[in-house]
Amino acid sequence: MNNNIWKNIWNKKSVDDISIDNYSEYSIFCKLKKANGYDVAVDDEEMYYKSFYDEWGQLYKKMVDLVGSIGSVYEVGCGSGVNLYMFSQKGITNNGGIDYAENLINSARRFGENDDFLCGEAIDVSIEPRYDLVMSEGVFEYFPSLDYAGIVLSKMLEKSRKLVYIGGYGILLKEMR
Repeated sequence: MNNNIWKNIWNKKSVDDISIDNYSEYSIFCKLKKANGYDVAVDDEEMYYKSFYDEWGQLYKKMVDLVGSIGSVYEVGCGSGVNLYMFSQKGITNNGGIDYAENLINSARRFGENDDFLCGEAIDVSIEPRYDLVMSEGVFEYFPSLDYAGIVLSKMLEKSRKLVYIGGYGILLKEMR
């Protein structure tokens, strides 16, 4: 499937107006995860989303164990902002991100305290400002080539102060400065 078809699919995704005050952390996580394309028919939907939720908690613990504190997060392909929302629940609100779906990036903007959100291609990510953690989850498989992926990864490494995480592959790269 070419990138224009994928872009059309993602641009049709949206997040209903979620009032953060009216839902539990888990409920908001599920709604945002669904908007990111994890809205497939499964036999046990509760178990399906609970496994993602638990996995996120385990990943967060691994990250903190590896680098200590995380004070800021930037996500390449942030979609609806589900990861940024979860980090904000840990008190990490210095967040930013890039995604090419305008509806989804508008959702993600709600979970950061700055204006470092851009609707654009992953390759357009700027290396400044820098963040403790720079991450990407479930987007590298959509890149048009290995060269493109290499450029994005290189920018992520430059943008990161402490850690780079490539989700879907479980790759954690610790900065050695």
